[in-house]
Amino acid sequence: MIFPRREMAAILLACCLFGAAACDASVPSEVTPPRYVEPSPLSTGIYKPILPRGSPREILGRLGFEPATGDDINGIRLFESLEEYSRYRNACGDDDFSQFREYDGLELTWLPPGILVDGPQSAAVCRDGSISWFGQELVTTTATGLEIGYSAGKRAVWSQDSGSDRFKGEVAGRPSVVVTRHGFGDTVVAISTPRGAIGIHAHNMPLEDVLGIAEGTRCDEC
Repeated sequence: MIFPRREMAAILLACCLFGAAACDASVPSEVTPPRYVEPSPLSTGIYKPILPRGSPREILGRLGFEPATGDDINGIRLFESLEEYSRYRNACGDDDFSQFREYDGLELTWLPPGILVDGPQSAAVCRDGSISWFGQELVTTTATGLEIGYSAGKRAVWSQDSGSDRFKGEVAGRPSVVVTRHGFGDTVVAISTPRGAIGIHAHNMPLEDVLGIAEGTRCDEC
């Protein structure tokens, strides 16, 4: 089946933030994130990617990050396999999540100009009513964007990081991991929180912008 870009984006958002079950194209529409008819501005202006001021290692080094190895960094488990990540998180126990609903859990205090959203912040709700994760997709008029969300429970992230560098440090004073993929312009940021982890999956967005958004993300219930 071929999906329009916006429908595919909804599936990929659920896939990145929730796990393998949400990647199933047969999942009914009521359990995919709500979408707007047209993208809505979240910040004014036009998005103009800044030129990187050095390599990822240099940029992160100036912020106190250090190269890291292994699959457990700063208390966060990294998974290259989405299936293994989904099994590890086991978000709703042995059951599936039942619905997505609008849910404003994240406060984004800094955004570059020209950021749009394809839908409101939404939460994946388990059948017992508990919330497994909540998040949102940010896009621009270029082939740039990111998914940002909070996952409750086990601190883990699908890092998608075949051919990548890993770094450990802090974002806004919180233990964090940054994964940069060679040649793809993609970045994953995982931030440890008291009750889980915030994950950011960015595509073709300069590292400085990704880190700025991560630094400005607030969540009282995370």
